[in-house]
Order: sequence, then structure tokens, then C-alpha cells
Amino acid sequence: MFCGLPLGAILGGIATAQLLPELGWRVVSWLGGLLPLALLPITWFVVPESYSYLLTRPGGTLGRAEWWPPRGEWDP
Repeated sequence: MFCGLPLGAILGGIATAQLLPELGWRVVSWLGGLLPLALLPITWFVVPESYSYLLTRPGGTLGRAEWWPPRGEWDP
């Protein structure tokens, strides 16, 4: 978490420095808006819900979170 934000800023700055002289600011701006939208479906299916939300979910099923944490180690 702490490494991801600075790393993304560095990589974004490097990419911008390479694209800006050749393609202009409009392309860089479009890419800055479209890339997060392109990653949204991946994030939707890969990142799980929080454990506390899954515990309060109607039906009582936890889905992928049933294996963690091991029983008896977490008290909601």
C-alpha cells in the first residue's frame, strides 16, 4: 500500500515524460482517464470485499473469505 502510490506516481511521470513531447498533452490526459476505467473490471472481480462486510451479508455466506482468518482468531 505504501509502496504502490509513489511507484505509480514515478511510473506515471516517466510515461508522461516520454509521451508528452511526441503526442501532446491531450493524449496524456486521455490515457490518464481511460487507463483507470480499463482497470475497473479487473479490480471489480479480483479485489475481494472486506471481511466485516461479508460477515453481515444477507444469507450468511462469506464466499471467498471463508478460509481467512482461521477460526477462533478473529472476533468481530
